[in-house]
Amino acid sequence: MTHRYLIQAYGTSDVGRVRANNEDSFFIADLSAGVRIEKNGDLSFPAGPGGSLFAVADGMGGAAAGEMASRLGLRIVYKVVQESIREINHPDNEELEEILIDAVATANRRIFQMGRDYEEYRAWAPP
Repeated sequence: MTHRYLIQAYGTSDVGRVRANNEDSFFIADLSAGVRIEKNGDLSFPAGPGGSLFAVADGMGGAAAGEMASRLGLRIVYKVVQESIREINHPDNEELEEILIDAVATANRRIFQMGRDYEEYRAWAPP
């Protein structure tokens, strides 16, 4: 299979001026090959039929386990998108939109539930 173009992306995140710990997360993913990077750096890959996904989750401003929440949320989004695309096989634009909406909602529900289930994450969810 020939590819029409090459995806070249670079991701980086910075702690900023206020906090000592960077709670932001991101990933760059080649959905065709099932490859994702979550650390600063570049990624180059041929465009494939599964597409690409670029995602950013802003940290939670010092909230309990904010870094974990942003990282977990993105990992759930990636997993749901990757699984859904495999199931549907060449989704159209409307299906892609629904996949993304479902992935974000699933991540939100899981993080909210963890906040309710575990005392150390309580700041994620109201009592």
